[in-house]
Amino acid sequence: VEHIIREQKTLDAYEIIELFCELITVRLPIIETQ
Repeated sequence: VEHIIREQKTLDAYEIIELFCELITVRLPIIETQ
């Protein structure tokens, strides 16, 4: 059971990192133009 919970936490972490990367990719051109 513990192994499944740990895997879920890892997947959640990856999703957060993915969202963060998308956010940076979207914001970068905006920051560069200012």
